[in-house]
Parts: sequence; C-alpha cells; structure tokens
Amino acid sequence: MKLCGWRTVNEDTVQGFAEVDWLMESRNITFVKFMIQTRVERRATPDGRDTVVDSATCDITKTLNSAAKPRYPEQCHPAGLVWYDANYWWSTDATVTYDVEGDGKGDITWKLNGSPLVHTAPLVHSS
Repeated sequence: MKLCGWRTVNEDTVQGFAEVDWLMESRNITFVKFMIQTRVERRATPDGRDTVVDSATCDITKTLNSAAKPRYPEQCHPAGLVWYDANYWWSTDATVTYDVEGDGKGDITWKLNGSPLVHTAPLVHSS
C-alpha cells in the first residue's frame, strides 16, 4: 500500500490517493472483502488533529480475487475538488478493511499512516 498527497499548482487544489499493488505468484488466498477508505485531511498545525475534508471508499475485492494481475496498481481517491489553503498542513490517510476467506478471523481493520504533510507558507503581501 502506498499513500500519496500533493498540491496541484495549476488548479490550486489538494489531491490524494491510496494505491495497492500485489504479486499474484505468491498469493494463495481469496478475499471476502477488501475495502479502502481514503481521506484528504488537513490540520491547523504540523502536529495538530486531522479534520477530514473529503473521502472515498473503494471496493477492490473482485479485482484482487481475479486471476490476472492488473496492468496498473489499483487506486482509491476522492473525486471532489479540495481547494488548497496555505493556512493548513495537508495529508492523505487511509483505512483498509479486509476479510480473508476461510481464516475464521472476520473483518480486519488496517489503519495506514498518513502521507507526508503538504504545506506552503501563506504569501505575505507588502504594502
């Protein structure tokens, strides 16, 4: 799993995604569920509390269980536009919920550490 968050300079937005890639040769399991919730978050200080600004939940169970490895890794990203505000520090976080068929454990929740923080100091206008 990889998390990525960035600022688009042209549109002045914040975007992010969670990406999963896998090797089919080493896989001998089937998933009952594999859901990714990806969140674009902001905080007022570098070590402050995150606030969710946009999110998406993607079900990639069928793709993971398919016989063929996809040409590209699967991505889950919020579709909305999040306007960049230089007063905040931005990141992308994700939570994966999965269930492996036949292991008797049920749903497992995997909270991923956020992407590196994105922040550019606000412009200071002189008079």
